[in-house]
Amino acid sequence: MVIGIDLDGVVCDFIGSLLRMEGREELQGGQQDYYFPHKGDCAVYTEEQFMKAWDEFNAQHGFIGIKMISGAFDGIEELLKKKFEIVFITDRKKESFRDTWYWMRLMGWYDKIPVVFSDGQKVERVLHSNIDILVDDSLEILKGVYEEYEMNFKTALPVCFNQTWNSQLNLTIPRFYDWEALIEFIVNYRARKNEGC
Repeated sequence: MVIGIDLDGVVCDFIGSLLRMEGREELQGGQQDYYFPHKGDCAVYTEEQFMKAWDEFNAQHGFIGIKMISGAFDGIEELLKKKFEIVFITDRKKESFRDTWYWMRLMGWYDKIPVVFSDGQKVERVLHSNIDILVDDSLEILKGVYEEYEMNFKTALPVCFNQTWNSQLNLTIPRFYDWEALIEFIVNYRARKNEGC
């Protein structure tokens, strides 16, 4: 079974890392209570500020030392141990490719997990792949994959990794608030599929 996993917002705490780089405090006592400006309300950045901050983060090689979301490393390692095939699929800009690969080496995943840089075409990439489950935090991506899944159950099952910016998601898809529950769901989903359910 192939699990497609988004990097920023699911595995990596991009916004929290960005705020730390700028010397700003995270909101809500360390929880990711902020929004992407191009996805809706923004508690931290305007779109212009966000793009400027992204460029600075990348210039300082922030993706090499990016902080992981709690439970993500152990969860991914557990999936690998249980013989799941994992594909990271990300909309990171091409300027971050080298640092992303370097980070993959630091994590010990360079030769275990492929990374697909989707270049703004994530929904299309997922729909034309062999991904069985897509774990993402983006409203747009989840909606795009869900529309196809609803019509044709042969595409990836979209799974929402909860973040404040996707709280408005009104789809009947699985939603998880932590990696432990996410892993349990994925393992049980594969077992049900193997039983023909």
